[in-house]
Parts: sequence; C-alpha cells; structure tokens
Amino acid sequence: MRFGVVAAALVLGALPLANRTLAHHDVYFGSSYSNICDATPLSQCVANDANHFYALIELSPARLTATQRALGTLYGPNSDINVFTSNSSDLRVYEANNSVNAFAWGQCAVGATYGGSDAAHTRWCQPQQVFWQTASAAASKVNTTAKYNYIGCHEVGHTVGLRHRSGTPSTCMIPASKPPSDPTAVVPSIDYNATADYVRINDHY
Repeated sequence: MRFGVVAAALVLGALPLANRTLAHHDVYFGSSYSNICDATPLSQCVANDANHFYALIELSPARLTATQRALGTLYGPNSDINVFTSNSSDLRVYEANNSVNAFAWGQCAVGATYGGSDAAHTRWCQPQQVFWQTASAAASKVNTTAKYNYIGCHEVGHTVGLRHRSGTPSTCMIPASKPPSDPTAVVPSIDYNATADYVRINDHY
C-alpha cells in the first residue's frame, strides 16, 4: 500500500534482522489469521510498501484536520513511510452515516487488489478505506479535539498494520471500551502512538 510529507525516522538497516522478522508475527502488528483482510471486508491490513498515497473525501473541518494530523504529523515524520496526497490513492477517507456500531472503521474497497502472505502476517489490500461515523450516537461523543485526533491516529494506524493494543498502554491504538450505541460509551483521548508502535512500523517498512 502506499500514503504530502516525506518521512524521516528510524533506519531499517540499523534494526537487527531478527526484529524485522518477528515484527510480522507481533500480536500488535500485521494481519492476523483471525482478521485477515481477504477473509472479511472489515479488517486491518498492512501497507504494501513505504509510499502511501491518500485522498480525503469531503470531510468536515475537524475530521479533515485530525486525519491530516495522523498522516502528516504522526505517521510520516515518525516512520519510514512516505506520505503523499493523490487522487490515485491507497487510502481513501470518507464520512458515513450508517448502521455500523463504531466511531470509525476501516475496510478494503470493493474490487480491491490483494497481496502479501497469510503465513507471514503481511496480507494487504489496496485501496483501503476509512469511514468516520456521522450517525448522532457516535458523532455526539466525539466532542473534543483530542477525541478527533484519537480516531484519526487510531484508524490511520490500522492502515499501516497496527492492531489494537490491550490493557492501558499510552497509545491511540487502544480501542474504545464500548460502542457508540452504549449510552456510557466514552471515546479515548490518547492521540499519539507509543514509541513501540513506531518501532513496529519501521521494523516492517
């Protein structure tokens, strides 16, 4: 997959070969047997190369800013991913008002191209899509800049291979504990990835 900001961060050659091999099997990185992107349309996949082209489709100002922050400020400068804006894109980001019980979600586009290896946990699809849920139950709970930034950071993280982090780590890759339909649902406000997440990305790319 491919995602304008040129990245500068950890150098792949400086990382031990063993770490690069293990990264694909890390429980917090890569496609998994239970959620591989060619088996179900609602799943995360790894990107298929270090150049990442994206298109942001008619987003509201807050969602646009949060998504641009994730692409340009977080993942570009902190990884070996090169980020470009393009109509011929690997990632397309939209708004949607439908019955999906989530604050936002990602999926492979209809007619997407697939590649990579299930065994190596490197399965990818292109293009990927991210949708911000605009239904009132979800949108009404995304009411601070930090919460918008959390969603942008979280969903873009999935498109480059990051999975959910468990427990209470300080990373935007923790999932919301309850879905929008739950009246007590709270959107997390952690809007940055942990150093370990950036290491995982650089380990792969």
